[in-house]
Amino acid sequence: MAKARRTPAASRATSGRAPRRKPASRSSRPSGPRIGPQTARSLIGVLLLVLGAVTIVALVLPDAGLLNRYVDVFLRPAFGQGAWLLAVLLILAGVFVERAPTMGNGWGVIVIGGLLVFLGGEGLIHLLRGGGGDQASLSQGGGLVGQALSGTLSELVSPPGAAVVLIGVLIGGTLLMFDLTLRALFRPVAVGGRVIYGAIPAPSRWAADARGGRPAVATPADAVDDRGGRGERAFAGGRGRTGRDTRPGDRGDDQKDERQESPTPISSPAPMSQTVWSASIGAPASGTGAGAGSRATGGAAALSGGSRGAATALSDTDASDEDAPTPLHDRPWDLPAVDSLDAIVPRKTGERLDHDRNIRIIEEKLRSFQIPAQVVSVNTGPVVTQYEVKPDVRVKLSRIEGLADDLAMALAARSIRIEAPIPGRDVVGIEIPNHSSEIVSFKSLYEDSGMAEATGKLTFALGRDVSGKAYAVDLAKMPHLLIAGATGSGKSVCVNALITSILMRARPDEVQFVLIDLKRVELAPYDALPHLKTSVIVEAAHARAALNWAVHQMEERYKSLAARGERNITAYNASTRVSKAERLPYIVVVIDELADLIMREGRKVEDPVVKIAQKARAVGIHLVLATQRPSVNVVTGLIKANVPSRIAFAMSSNIDSRTVLDQPGAEDLIGRGDMLYQPADLPRPVRLQGVFVSDDEVRAVTEHWREQAPEPMYDPELLAAADEEDSGGGQFSWLAKMAEDELTARAAELVMQTGRASTSMMQTKLKVGFNRASRLMEELERFGIVGPQDPRNPAVPRQVYGPDNWIRGPEDVDDL
Repeated sequence: MAKARRTPAASRATSGRAPRRKPASRSSRPSGPRIGPQTARSLIGVLLLVLGAVTIVALVLPDAGLLNRYVDVFLRPAFGQGAWLLAVLLILAGVFVERAPTMGNGWGVIVIGGLLVFLGGEGLIHLLRGGGGDQASLSQGGGLVGQALSGTLSELVSPPGAAVVLIGVLIGGTLLMFDLTLRALFRPVAVGGRVIYGAIPAPSRWAADARGGRPAVATPADAVDDRGGRGERAFAGGRGRTGRDTRPGDRGDDQKDERQESPTPISSPAPMSQTVWSASIGAPASGTGAGAGSRATGGAAALSGGSRGAATALSDTDASDEDAPTPLHDRPWDLPAVDSLDAIVPRKTGERLDHDRNIRIIEEKLRSFQIPAQVVSVNTGPVVTQYEVKPDVRVKLSRIEGLADDLAMALAARSIRIEAPIPGRDVVGIEIPNHSSEIVSFKSLYEDSGMAEATGKLTFALGRDVSGKAYAVDLAKMPHLLIAGATGSGKSVCVNALITSILMRARPDEVQFVLIDLKRVELAPYDALPHLKTSVIVEAAHARAALNWAVHQMEERYKSLAARGERNITAYNASTRVSKAERLPYIVVVIDELADLIMREGRKVEDPVVKIAQKARAVGIHLVLATQRPSVNVVTGLIKANVPSRIAFAMSSNIDSRTVLDQPGAEDLIGRGDMLYQPADLPRPVRLQGVFVSDDEVRAVTEHWREQAPEPMYDPELLAAADEEDSGGGQFSWLAKMAEDELTARAAELVMQTGRASTSMMQTKLKVGFNRASRLMEELERFGIVGPQDPRNPAVPRQVYGPDNWIRGPEDVDDL
């Protein structure tokens, strides 16, 4: 007979032992009150602040009860006058503890820095107070701590050497505490020195130089006037004092010839004092691009004289204030009339097609491939006619898509496009080109799309779809647009339609443009408009400066929105706390040829483009990027990820179509305005025929605005950096104009900063190949910046020569 199986419960009952209770989980245990880490940090910070404040009170009021004992027994004997430094460090420690989550350095580095500052200050105070060891000297000096430090260092390196060491410890501790560099620490001192030097009248400096028997130094006015001369007198000790401008009594020509025969190598970077100091003191850039100098107004001309005299500058400023134009928001602007546009009557060219014949061919061809289907509707558009085909429920759509070439041959069409399925419908669209294209006029589209009633200032006319429906879209909702297409496909016409549409509806104080046209002819009709922040940009360097300005403008606008507590530009401008003068206009940055710009400037323009595309939507800055070469190194992944709205015109291959739209289809377009528009809120692109804006319509709209503002108000800060570089603001601007390679000036600056010249360094720092780095070294040798290569040991870096040996023009050597 089988034994019954005993369960664990029965076993426990038999044995008489009670079952073991599971220990209570940690989460179920009662927990006492806890203090959060942020609260604990704040409490510690408050404690340190209180200790610092109490120490200051004890030092100021030494006769107040227990504070007297605290000072006499502990502070004075131990730290002396350094107790003031201890109080300051305690307060700083409290601030650091409170700001712990946002601090860059670790706690260990900050504590070490504070300790070094305290010890260096203690030793230096005691050393400067005499360094005695009696009670009075300790109280008036650095106390026992200061005596120990200063005494030990004085025995090792003498008292002057001890002072130098303690100053170094003090500076090093400050750098560690505040995470600074030495240049950043002394920058305020340098700026103050330049300001004081610039405030000294020029005649007194000349007189002082003459009395002291020293060679004369160029005045700020001379330095500003010589900026166009490629910097011949830009360096102290260079050709400005010993060359052809030498004054009587200075060094003679025989010394100049002797110096040119034996060039002086330098082993360290050129000091900052050699650069043209007037470029950073009251010498702003006055030009803003091609043709901008003659149109720009304002008070910039009052500063061009540097320090020629306070009276002259004041009179120029008063004159500029009197002649200052009326701000944009205070002018009575009139919008262009719709009657100024050309009236073109649309023609239904698709009606000439034999629709019955095409329907019969489509159904028979599909039936021959065992695809039962029926054409249910016909949509006639300006360029193509769409036949809506409803297949049997058992038919796979991929079978219909694979018959595009067979259907094109059967219909005798140039090309056909199959949209399977039409979004939101249960039919397949087969699009056949019409015999002739219909022009989509700007005026008819403006009236049919309801642009006049649209509230968005950035709404622009786009085109008509295959059924003739008018499309007008808002750039502010896109919020950026990428336009790509082969040459002659209608890309530039689309850009002109966008700009003209905005000019029809927006005043200059509502929308402003930054136009970049490296072709020099596409956007030239819009030059000198009151809507422009600067003249049409045609140089790559100016385009780079404009994009960097847009990034800076974006950050400043975010600060303004944060100060008002608003989240976007629409709410900011509608706020009652914002005056009319403080309202922010929309800024549209149009780049007509992105590929050419990126090929010239590379990451210098790609980085600001990506930054604007990522963040600028909320502050009203929008990008319109047009390119005829949509390769992956131009339309990068970062650009595509932040520019969701795209327009693809006719392209040569489906690879280019996939680059822009992430799907094929643009290679089947027929050109001349035929486009695929991919909005951000639709899964598939929409086929449109782009609107046509004639030259007469563009001229009528632009002349309407020029009549109201004959003198445009350009922003002088937009291209200030590029103009300063072009006009001599850079140390090697003369080299950038004369050298064959555009990187030669950057290579020269790198050599002067490091004091070394080698091909491997050029490859690493400038990110170029060996051959180009070798050519750069040969260019630098040709202009006398570096010496020849040592034939016995080519691995040794070349010698770097000073300004005395540089070859800036034919006057320096007979044959360059």
